[in-house]
Amino acid sequence: MKKILFKAITIIVLVLIISCNGENAFRQEDAICYVGSRYFATIQDGINYISSSSREISSDRTITLLKDVVADKIQKKQRTSILIPTSFKGNLIIDLAGYVYEFDNNNNVTILGSDEVKIQNGTLKINNSELDKSVFVLNNTSLVLSDLMVEDLRENPKAVEVGNNSTLLIEGSNINKSSISGVFSFGSESKMDVKGGTVKFLDIIEPEKANANINLYSGLIYNTHKVFDRVTSAIKGTIDRNIVHTPLNKIDAKKATCLDDGNLEYYICSDCNSYFLDKECTKPTTKSDVIINKLGHRDGIIYVPVKEPTCTEDGSIAHYICKYCNNIYGTSDGSSSISNIKVQKTGHKPKYYSETESTCSSHGYESYYLCLNCKLYFSDEKCENNIIEPVQKPFNDVHNYGNWIKNENGHEGKCLDCNKKYGLEQHNFGDWQLGTDNKYYHVCSVCEYEEVTEGCVWKESPKHDSTCTEDGNKAFSYCEVHKEFFTPDHLTKIDDVTTLVIEKKGHDLSVIKKDEDNHWLKCSRCDFEDEHLPHVMNIMINNGAKGHNKGCSCGYKSDEIVNHELSNWQIVEGEERKAERVCLDNCGYTVNNAEGKFTNIKKEEGSCTTPSNDEYWICEGEDYKFYFNSDFSKILLAPPLIESTGHKFSDWQYDESDHYRQCSKCNQEERIGHSLSVWKYLDYLVAGKKCDYCDYSIDNEEWSNQQISNDIEATCYSEGLKKCWKSTDGNTTLYFAFDGKSLLDEKDVIIPILNHEIIEEKEKAFSCNEDGYKAHYECINCNKLFSDLLGKEEISKESIIIPKAHKFDSNSYYSDESGHSKKCIVCSYYDSNLSVHNFGSWNIVDGNAEQYCKICSYKRSTKDLEPLVQTPVAASCTQNGSTGYKYYSKFGLYISLDENPSIVDYEDTVILKTGHNIPNDIWKRSENYHWHECTNNCGEMRNHGKHVFEDETDLEGKAYKICTDCGFSKY
Repeated sequence: MKKILFKAITIIVLVLIISCNGENAFRQEDAICYVGSRYFATIQDGINYISSSSREISSDRTITLLKDVVADKIQKKQRTSILIPTSFKGNLIIDLAGYVYEFDNNNNVTILGSDEVKIQNGTLKINNSELDKSVFVLNNTSLVLSDLMVEDLRENPKAVEVGNNSTLLIEGSNINKSSISGVFSFGSESKMDVKGGTVKFLDIIEPEKANANINLYSGLIYNTHKVFDRVTSAIKGTIDRNIVHTPLNKIDAKKATCLDDGNLEYYICSDCNSYFLDKECTKPTTKSDVIINKLGHRDGIIYVPVKEPTCTEDGSIAHYICKYCNNIYGTSDGSSSISNIKVQKTGHKPKYYSETESTCSSHGYESYYLCLNCKLYFSDEKCENNIIEPVQKPFNDVHNYGNWIKNENGHEGKCLDCNKKYGLEQHNFGDWQLGTDNKYYHVCSVCEYEEVTEGCVWKESPKHDSTCTEDGNKAFSYCEVHKEFFTPDHLTKIDDVTTLVIEKKGHDLSVIKKDEDNHWLKCSRCDFEDEHLPHVMNIMINNGAKGHNKGCSCGYKSDEIVNHELSNWQIVEGEERKAERVCLDNCGYTVNNAEGKFTNIKKEEGSCTTPSNDEYWICEGEDYKFYFNSDFSKILLAPPLIESTGHKFSDWQYDESDHYRQCSKCNQEERIGHSLSVWKYLDYLVAGKKCDYCDYSIDNEEWSNQQISNDIEATCYSEGLKKCWKSTDGNTTLYFAFDGKSLLDEKDVIIPILNHEIIEEKEKAFSCNEDGYKAHYECINCNKLFSDLLGKEEISKESIIIPKAHKFDSNSYYSDESGHSKKCIVCSYYDSNLSVHNFGSWNIVDGNAEQYCKICSYKRSTKDLEPLVQTPVAASCTQNGSTGYKYYSKFGLYISLDENPSIVDYEDTVILKTGHNIPNDIWKRSENYHWHECTNNCGEMRNHGKHVFEDETDLEGKAYKICTDCGFSKY
């Protein structure tokens, strides 16, 4: 109803604008015209800016917005506030007609009264840094901004103060047609709806007190992350609370080089300094992740030897160059950069050679220059025009011949300069000349040989027939002396030589030639062919019922057969019942109805539904059928039918299911189901609709009514419902306003299914103490999980859980001397029940023994232990000796004392006792005793006893005593 009333008021305003006269006429400069309790404001005639003196709008006053145009120049005036006082009642529309209204000083729009104010179709501009007010101030009222751009250019723009019990509606035909940005404040029971356009929250004042009902139906609401929490805490309505990263700076991708880092393409939010890989800010990253480390020279430095300079090219000193970055260095490791390796080019050093002439034996040359450095030839002194070699002149054909040998047959000779020989050549005679002796002679221009005659010298010319293109001649004789023509018998002089000419015949183009594409004329006497012309296939050659061939006037016929295109049947004059069809391409082919069968159709009267007809004939053949009138004087395109008269029905009658009527002529009944119109409001919670054809109607008075006291929110799987009255009979449902006084459209009551708003969740790795989860998709509205972006396959939370677990590998162990256990490489957890080490063999390292566990690599060593040292001891006759060792009682380990020590068994260190070695044949003696003694000097004695002497005499007769056991003797 409001929309209808608005349209009606708009029409009334326009009528008043056109029809007003006298003092109360709507003047050209008027911008607002008062009509009852509604104002309609517009800006006239292309004004860039409008202004008015400060005024209040009341229910009995008219605003006049004056033009700012003086002598084609904008005269800047003070733009003052627009104030809607509390005394104003009704609705006000201010239409800016596509122009700009700019506030000066400390001015704004303040709305204290009215049911609703609507500002539309233009731009409000605030460019005064001294203005410390919100652009719009509402109190107990409603403001609609429709297709209105609010350009607040202040450093800290303040947008709207939505006071207590006030409503702000932003609507736009698209998000670029209506926009407002700045700081907002909301009073109690305030509301803001966005139906198109763009709203940007820079902040909300005291959000904890605002509790605003903000709803986004279409368009865009966004806020920067700096105020995200403040804006979020102030909202209790339906809104996409997305952080918008703006402004966003794009950093182009750059390749890494040998010396400089590169980077991927990325974006930086200038507000929060966050990094993203896409401009939609859905792929966050870090600065380190977008940096591509410099590549280094990668063994790409190569040696470049000395290049000697030339006349035209600079040389270079020996250097190194990186094949990747092309930087130049003086050393092979790239540590010493050099900038100048150039050796200046030498330039040409030309020498001039002057022009020489040719002889019959040698060539001459044009002048030239030779560069003494590069040995190249040039035609100019600046050495700009290079030539392959000097330009050689041809030999001089004039020979210096000596005496000629000549006779009547010719002459021969030799050049005195080049020795070139000429064999016998014919003379090169000049014209015949008459001498003083009345004889004729002519002289060779080469050897000066002279030939003389007194009569004629004849040259005979036989007859030559003419051709198509060239003249011929009759036979004749020519006297070279007298230069006259005679008949072949030399008797008759021919004065008119034209009589000897046989004129050319010209071509006889009588032979026609053709191929698949062209035709042409050929000469019957020679091979000449006239111009080849393409066939003109405009002759149709009848080929019977098959069709016709296209042909050319030259006689060429196409192999392609074209179907006949036949005319309509036409009567053959003078022959009864005879008709024919002819080929429209004029090939001469015809068909007729000579074999046709004739059927007579008598005249019949029709009914309401069947047509009547006059008498006619049907002529029907194997592949044709057409019609004659009753006397065969005319061929008919169709049977001569007369349309049926149609039914004559009575008025509609009806029952609950159908409406029906009966034909008064044939009594046929027509019964049709009701076509009910749309539901219309009739009374409190009552609506009805009526059949479009009869008076049948229905209503919902007997239906079940249900009051929906609070809005039912929509979900991703079900529609929501605004508070209203719901009336239904089980099949059809109607919706009434909450006060029951109007019928509502479904789209105004039913809140559409939200649909899934699915975001991608990347895989989260499990940790030692926390479960991870697989990559999946989640709806932020219903929190359901899906395996696909479209939300077609729902999955359970349990199916994506990756259970927490420690991460072990074969190289990570906790170990001590008592044992070992696998250790988590993330958190270092290990099982306190240690497994026994499985040691390998002992090895000697730096004089100490050590061994490693084969599983965990734990090492135990003798390094810090105090050993029991056994020094080497020689074996004796009665006791074992030792090689010496270090004994480590902790490990039961013996290590030799060698220069290169080794692990030994104890048994290997023992030197077994030698035992006594007492020879029985060797006696030890003293004055009184004898015995056998151990040779090992251990003092062991055996067979110890006193000597047993016997007296003996030596050879000298001296007496001595000798022991009979050991042989000891004494005197």
